[in-house]
Amino acid sequence: GAWTLQTGVVHTAAAEEKIGEVLRAKLAGDSAVLEPIGQGVCINTMDESSFSVESSGQIKFMGQPTECALLKFADDLGFNFDTVRSTTPGRSKTTVKDEGKKFDYSSARKMMSWAVKRDEGGYRIYCKGGGEVVMPRCVSVLAQGGKVEPLTDQGRTEAEDVISTFASEAMRTIAMAYRDLPVDVNWADLDPAQTQPDGSPAFAAECGLVLVSVVGIEDPLRDEVPPAIERCYTAGIDVRMVTGDNLETAIAIASRCGILRAEHFTGDFSNAKERKIKPFRAMTGEEFRNHVSVLKVVTDPATGVAKQERVIVQEEFDKVWPYLRVMARCDPNDKKVLADGLNRSLVCENKELCARFQAEEGITIFPDRQVVAMTGDGTNDAPALKRADVGFAMGIAGTPTAKDAADIILLDDNFASIVTAAKWGRNVYDSIQKFLQFQLTVNISALTLATIGALYVQHSPLSATQLLWLNLLMDSLASLALATEPPHESQLTRPPVNRSTSIITPRMWWNMLGQAFYQVLVVVGLMFEGHKLAHWELRQEDVADGMEFLDKTHSYSRQYTIIFNTYVLMQLFNEVNCRKLLGESNVFEGISRNPYFVKIWLATIVLQCLFAQFGGAAVGCSDRGLSPGQWLFCVLVSAGTIPWQQVINWVADRALAVVETPGHGGGVMKFGPGKKTMNMKTSMGKASLSRSMSDHSQRSIRLG
Repeated sequence: GAWTLQTGVVHTAAAEEKIGEVLRAKLAGDSAVLEPIGQGVCINTMDESSFSVESSGQIKFMGQPTECALLKFADDLGFNFDTVRSTTPGRSKTTVKDEGKKFDYSSARKMMSWAVKRDEGGYRIYCKGGGEVVMPRCVSVLAQGGKVEPLTDQGRTEAEDVISTFASEAMRTIAMAYRDLPVDVNWADLDPAQTQPDGSPAFAAECGLVLVSVVGIEDPLRDEVPPAIERCYTAGIDVRMVTGDNLETAIAIASRCGILRAEHFTGDFSNAKERKIKPFRAMTGEEFRNHVSVLKVVTDPATGVAKQERVIVQEEFDKVWPYLRVMARCDPNDKKVLADGLNRSLVCENKELCARFQAEEGITIFPDRQVVAMTGDGTNDAPALKRADVGFAMGIAGTPTAKDAADIILLDDNFASIVTAAKWGRNVYDSIQKFLQFQLTVNISALTLATIGALYVQHSPLSATQLLWLNLLMDSLASLALATEPPHESQLTRPPVNRSTSIITPRMWWNMLGQAFYQVLVVVGLMFEGHKLAHWELRQEDVADGMEFLDKTHSYSRQYTIIFNTYVLMQLFNEVNCRKLLGESNVFEGISRNPYFVKIWLATIVLQCLFAQFGGAAVGCSDRGLSPGQWLFCVLVSAGTIPWQQVINWVADRALAVVETPGHGGGVMKFGPGKKTMNMKTSMGKASLSRSMSDHSQRSIRLG
């Protein structure tokens, strides 16, 4: 899954090495014990689950990872799954329909069974499932020599202790059992004394079982997951675990990942057996439903049939979700309820409640409505993926239905890729801001100059052709240059953007108006006082006649060529300024990491030089071009936009009283700066990420 490598390792209470080989040696000759284990695994697994050994010796797993681990375990015991499946009546492809019976796994059942014919007559049903699901159905236990003994209270306690030990060590516990049934068994019979995890009656054939073994399966945690989760918290992204695993297993995995931390427990955090989880920090799906919903009688308008349905009470939901870190043994609908409730939550508007969360628990509720990202891999996850603001599907383990419902597909099924998506999403948002900052500066200055020109000299200082070139520069080349800025880690060290925050920030307004003021000042000065630049080799015949485009020789004047050249060069130097949005002093920082920007910027400079020097009347410039002194003047005045930006930053810092600081979103409910000490989907590819993965640019991610 997103958290793990999906290379299951089977453990037992006795050893942590290749347990299949250990048991095979220990129980050599005791086929009455080995066969129910090995055959039970090979028979009671899906056809899609298998593994093969490549020529390099590498093992290639295919299908459900838990079953793949069990099949490798059976292989170590000496049972080849292909051989067992093809030779067992009721399991082989030719006999499965007529001589076998399969009870499929579902999130409601938490177990799977497969019945096959016995040589002695009747059937043997092999069952496997969560330890806490299968154990209550067992009445006997398989002892050495194949002897079936009653399962005493002491034996049940010992087995439950093993399950608890495995779970506390972040292992998925699987109990395996079987039962011999008569030939006239009715597969549809129900046992009223036993219920499924969803509360429905259990099948009678799956009750009264003989316990064969309890195994612990560990999916090694990806090395990059804990650092990735830490980066999420730094970026103001809150991570919750929503899983079908046992609660103890989920708590253990969440503790290793960093989702659960010392402040979420009482007692010694380092001692898994002594520590106690605080209320609401971790709960099962059933507990969650009981806390946030009520049963109501609902009448179907089409049929008129009344039935009970659970209805979410938002007020009760809002009392739980700020604390919730882990939800275990949940069904897919719980994920949808969680996404829906978070989207609807308006806790941020309850200032009194937010203050209490902050004072009592150190939890900071971000002052805006929540944005939810959800991951999933199964068909049943599709509704939750659609309901979330951003849905992530697993590219390897995900079903086609889940992929169709998602906005983003993680090709490597790796949680760290979600962080990469967040970083790129924020980079998209930043790139849009950079381009707007550049374009609106040009618009403001050009509109102001056109207005001044119309009022005082009855024409714009820029010709129609020059405005077309400026428009090309502004809309196409600049957008390519600024949109190709690569993402950087600092984008994950700042608080997120509110839903209601304008994309144009106050600092951007300072930058745009400040630079537009400089540009207007320079151009107006050249319009009205440009004829005084004698020391820049601007001869009398080069001066416009009555501030017209034409000089005294009736060709386009150098004065207005200087205006055009200086104005465009000011935009190009300001394009460098626009790479920064937060008032950074070094506007050249990281410019070498973006070769596209450098190439486009230099190409634009070259084109502008060609237009100004050789374009002549075609672009509204002087046929004689500009002299070296005049070029030096244009470059120096235009480059003045860079030191002028430092003046703008100095004034803006004091006017806005802004100190840009990175966010610490650890205790933050989805996006917002929290305490430095952090309060803290997924196991097997199921996770829930709170708040926007990428500021408002999550919208851009969805479109992309």
